[in-house]
Amino acid sequence: MSTSFGTQDEATVHLTSTICSLLRSFPLRPEYPDEQKDLQPHIAEVLRQSLPNMQIVISVGEGDRKPSVNLFGTSFWPDIEIRSADKPLIAIEVKYVRPDKSSSKAIAEAIGQSLIYTLRCSAVITFILHAGKYNAKLVGYDDQMHHRLRSNGIELVLRRPQAASTKA
Repeated sequence: MSTSFGTQDEATVHLTSTICSLLRSFPLRPEYPDEQKDLQPHIAEVLRQSLPNMQIVISVGEGDRKPSVNLFGTSFWPDIEIRSADKPLIAIEVKYVRPDKSSSKAIAEAIGQSLIYTLRCSAVITFILHAGKYNAKLVGYDDQMHHRLRSNGIELVLRRPQAASTKA
């Protein structure tokens, strides 16, 4: 697959697809009090169990060298990075939209950070667990955004917890 930021080999395309499938289907816990202490480690554990031959590096709370992109005088860290033989393959940005919260800032931040991570990895996955305010009528550009992201090496996985309510 060719992207405007580089080329993904077939193995990376397959791995990205596998990870997206896992992220769309793993059992969610009833709640995640803290994104960094609860949700990110849970996702990392799911990936470690499913991909035992890959290095799964989480940016918070573990001793591994943290992946980073230095840009415009600051550093950005993907929440999770998939590596093979210390070579970065896939970055994962994780966002949790809390119940009764607006999602616009979190979604915009996740997409922006994911674009930055394409400078380090040829594939990036943006995972958003959306338990916040959601209006099912406001989806006019969803397909175009998925296509735009995909053309830049980014896959978006947006999940809603079972208990999340949807406004009509």
